[in-house]
Amino acid sequence: SPAFKGIPFYIQQMNAFVRTFAMAFNEGYIDKNGDGIISPDEDGIGHVDGYTLDPDGDGSIESKKGIRFFTMLGDGIIEDGRKSIDSASFIDGAEDADSIVERYKKITAKNFAVSKDVIENCNNIATSDVEGEVGNMKLVEELIKMRHNTGVFAEGAPEDFMKSLVATLGIDSQQSIRHSENRDNIVKQIQNRRLADSGVSLDEEMANMIRYQHSYNAAAMMIITMGEIYDTLINRLGMR
Repeated sequence: SPAFKGIPFYIQQMNAFVRTFAMAFNEGYIDKNGDGIISPDEDGIGHVDGYTLDPDGDGSIESKKGIRFFTMLGDGIIEDGRKSIDSASFIDGAEDADSIVERYKKITAKNFAVSKDVIENCNNIATSDVEGEVGNMKLVEELIKMRHNTGVFAEGAPEDFMKSLVATLGIDSQQSIRHSENRDNIVKQIQNRRLADSGVSLDEEMANMIRYQHSYNAAAMMIITMGEIYDTLINRLGMR
């Protein structure tokens, strides 16, 4: 049987990607040993650890902490479709790392979304690692570094994960095409052998059919000609 993977495998891989990436970006959790348990050395800096900023610096907007950039779509259906839920609804009271990790298992590639907090107010994007410090962009710089963090996935950085997945998909596609072509060739060979065993050749039968058709046409012309001859001899000559 072919060794290529099916659609369920790629769905599972995409689900794993969005869960791992969202958890690393939001919480700073990077499960380096892949045991599903976040140890202290795997708890880094995430969006939830940063502070939102007052864009005008006049204190008119309160600095917030604990907002998650990514959550998931809610279950409700409204006029303009499903909307993402906010951070509080997503975490649902979870406080310790193990409970928070369990919440991220609900995220899939299908329901993965930017949180309601950020969509409704872009000022809820955390940028600073110090509360109220205008111009502090250290958190943003840390989050940008995550793109090249080779510890996020077993394959390396997020980009490496996607490259590996696309490469695997390409190999599976080629194997699938070859398998389909080989199967078609086998079917043709079986059909040819069956026809050979039954003594029937399609080419030979077609040639015979054409030959018989020509013979039929010639016989029909002969009958028509003889009819005309008899008509002339009997009807026309007999009238004189």
